[in-house]
Amino acid sequence: IGDRRDLGAGVLPPRPGPPTAEGRLATPERLLWRLQWPTVIAWGVGIVILAVAWASLGDGADELIGLSDEFDEIFRAMVGEGEMVDAYIAFVMGFTAVIIGAAMVQSLLRTRTEESTGRIEAVLSGAVSRYRWISATVTVAALATLLILAVVGVVSALVFGVMTEDLGEGFRSFGGATVVQVPALVALGGAVVAVIGLLPRWSSGLAWGVLALAFVLGQLGEILDLPPTVMNLSPFTHVPSFPAEGVAVLPLAALSAVGVALGAFGFWSFRRRDLQL
Repeated sequence: IGDRRDLGAGVLPPRPGPPTAEGRLATPERLLWRLQWPTVIAWGVGIVILAVAWASLGDGADELIGLSDEFDEIFRAMVGEGEMVDAYIAFVMGFTAVIIGAAMVQSLLRTRTEESTGRIEAVLSGAVSRYRWISATVTVAALATLLILAVVGVVSALVFGVMTEDLGEGFRSFGGATVVQVPALVALGGAVVAVIGLLPRWSSGLAWGVLALAFVLGQLGEILDLPPTVMNLSPFTHVPSFPAEGVAVLPLAALSAVGVALGAFGFWSFRRRDLQL
């Protein structure tokens, strides 16, 4: 047997792949999307199903939460004052944004997987530069995140509008609550890119740790009675509880700027360091 197949190979010989790649895989962006689209679809379907369930309960949120004085007190501590239905919408969209952030983190960490397995070397040995590769990674992750966020916002608005027989209010409430989550996701994504560029060997653990910390501080900080200085470390802390309260543009713009700066630092670090398995 040893003279007919390689030592350690399977009984059945592997099927050879095509000699050339398909045209739709000719760029890093298309390649990364081809590698990630099943995961993106799975995340999207799961999150949309969860969003539909939450949106369908929106019109009766005041009755649901009011069943328990203790739960009402905890809920108010998390989202503040305001109409109960509006506070409920702000809460569920904030929680949904964290889950979408998990999908984004997994997408961004794909570049670290390609690096640790050595597959990225074949790509970077050709005409694709490191800047192009990390740019493609961020582009695919950003588009996937925005796609999931947009679908969740539209579906939630439609479900809530049908339940309340007011589509306009549905899109105003859920649409606005969806849009205000974007700066926090930008900041989270920038932090993950910075970790990948600066500390590649620990990037996976640190990236998921950043997401977990952002969730605990941003969503549970009030319940845990944490000091404001600690809570402000989470980007989700700076997202207004719309539509329960108004929106201030400056904090959201500053949050986006921080995310862009962290991402730029990650780009710079990735281009300067050696590839690490």
